[in-house]
Amino acid sequence: MSKAQHTVGALSEARAPSALTPNLARLDRLDPALAYAVLASAAPAPAVNIALGECCGADVERISAEAGRVGYASSGALTEAGAAAVAAFAPRARTLDAALSMLAAAVVGVSPHDKPRFAALMRQDRLAAAALAKLLGLTTGPAPTRLQVRFEMARAALIERAPDWGPALKAVAPRSGPANPLLSALTLASLGAERKTLMEAETHMLQNALGVKTASKSDVARGLVRAAVGGNPRAPEAKPATPADFAAVVRRLSRTMETKPYAGRVAIAQVYDAGVALGHAFGTLEEFKARVAQACRDGLLDLERYDIAGPMDAALRERSRTPFGRDERHFIVNQYI
Repeated sequence: MSKAQHTVGALSEARAPSALTPNLARLDRLDPALAYAVLASAAPAPAVNIALGECCGADVERISAEAGRVGYASSGALTEAGAAAVAAFAPRARTLDAALSMLAAAVVGVSPHDKPRFAALMRQDRLAAAALAKLLGLTTGPAPTRLQVRFEMARAALIERAPDWGPALKAVAPRSGPANPLLSALTLASLGAERKTLMEAETHMLQNALGVKTASKSDVARGLVRAAVGGNPRAPEAKPATPADFAAVVRRLSRTMETKPYAGRVAIAQVYDAGVALGHAFGTLEEFKARVAQACRDGLLDLERYDIAGPMDAALRERSRTPFGRDERHFIVNQYI
């Protein structure tokens, strides 16, 4: 075990900072009609519908109808009004990927007309870093580097545990150089300490929050646009009224997730974290686990116990531990859902 991992364990056992929670409501809203027009300016209607389908799923018809209603598009082609709206929003994109990148930049607060910041946002993993900062409500400014995001996460964790240090900590600026093991451990603990490295923890958080398979630039862009066009900012959903409603929400979330290397299984706390990030009113983790257990007793969910020695993260296992009569459960089975 490395020194950083040992420190994470100590922090987890001794009043570690609560995990930073991503929230889709922090993303900037994107007008669906304008999004359609931006995509239509870069490709013909069939390709635009495919791109919208990847971003917005069943909302394609609603978005294209909205673009027609406000006069941005007619029969899939961009109108004069649509062209003017696009020109005011961004420089002309020559490909769908470029158009999606421009839309994603706007979602995290960077105007595509701001050439220096937009260019910076498109380098390496800067879009992923900006998405994390926006989802977590960090004060990094637009187009932050990964170092700046990690510094702000560590600062937020320290201020949470020691509010009196706030004024002094806010005056400190990040500097480039070798990673500080203590700050890295603190940041990892603030993310829940469920991964071995910061990159793994950040990628996991981003994938769950945006509902994407990878943290690549193209996947992150699609996830950001989907969240912003689909009605964000989202008001928290009402708590599902019946056990069947609750179980349906949990099954829908579980269907897209997996706790590796356990195929067809997802840790209960992992589903909880993803649901909270999407705005579901799950209450506390303990309340969520109690409802999951009851749904299993009612035959609405299938739960399993973690009862073998293996690579499951200790913190994730403990958070997922759900009382079940005289026994306990840790996983939701999703391979049959």
